[in-house]
Amino acid sequence: MNLFNENRSQGPVTNATRSFFTRKTIQRSYNFLVRFDLSNSLQGSNLSEYHAVSVELPNYEFKKEEYRIGSFIKSFPVLDHNGFEFTMKFEEDDIGTISNLIDNLTRLIIKPNGYYNSIAESVIDNIIVSVHRSDGVNVCTYVFNNCFYLKSSTPTYSYDTNEKIVYDITFNADHFVKHYGKAHWDPNYDSPEQEGIDTRPPEYPE
Repeated sequence: MNLFNENRSQGPVTNATRSFFTRKTIQRSYNFLVRFDLSNSLQGSNLSEYHAVSVELPNYEFKKEEYRIGSFIKSFPVLDHNGFEFTMKFEEDDIGTISNLIDNLTRLIIKPNGYYNSIAESVIDNIIVSVHRSDGVNVCTYVFNNCFYLKSSTPTYSYDTNEKIVYDITFNADHFVKHYGKAHWDPNYDSPEQEGIDTRPPEYPE
């Protein structure tokens, strides 16, 4: 049965069904890439986009406050957050890339002799999460600014399982900017095969 046969009834239900099947799209959760603006102390980590297998992206949060005038109450929203905390799951490879990344992130904050580094030395300038359509066209790009490492999960090695080693690494960012890409501004845009995937937002400097 052809749902799109033009000889069928043109009633509102049929038109709505046709519009649903021709216009509905979904964003796949695995169409993303993660990139770090790495400082010199992290460049030896050999980190690639494929090491990050999931990420939880934060949003602004608000809380309700209120004041009372006689029997009347006026409520209003107030920003409720202490920076943006987010967690990424990294899959370890067989050369210890993620373990080395955690060591380097730790050394950004504290020196081997136990002394703290300066705040400027502890910061990762940007962590970039780029979301794409299945054809590689950019939907949006999150740029987290002034990030620093908070914690990571501990790996479990065991002869009782054949599971892969993954690390949950938590970062904090002062703020973030979201850039919308071609897929958002022009939903009918077709990606040329030679375009590839660009993880940078349009305004992002070289």
